[in-house]
Amino acid sequence: MSLTALAHAATPAPPPFNADFCLAAATILPVLFIAINVQPAYQAIAQKASALTTGMSAQPAAIIFLAAYYYILQALAVIAEFSALLALDHRSAPPYLHTLVFTALAIQTIAAGLGPVIPLINLPETKPG
Repeated sequence: MSLTALAHAATPAPPPFNADFCLAAATILPVLFIAINVQPAYQAIAQKASALTTGMSAQPAAIIFLAAYYYILQALAVIAEFSALLALDHRSAPPYLHTLVFTALAIQTIAAGLGPVIPLINLPETKPG
């Protein structure tokens, strides 16, 4: 037997497609997305972040960080949601999909729980430049 034949024989089969996981993720991610966006703390971050693009100058680092966090959080949720729906449609998933969707679920859950804590951070007011 050749070395390549042995290598192929030793390669484990990929795990079967887990439709239940993708279905649950595709159901839970939009709920978490809405739960985050209706919280007043995240609405305030979005308003302060929009001030970044409307000519505000000398933005405090905390607002810039939270704005980046907010937009990355939203992008991750949308990408994971479409990935889970696409996997369900094709009834197969690439190897990275489970990790992507699980990570998005964990981060979204933590973010939804942190919403009430964000007002405790004393965000300075933005001033027109």
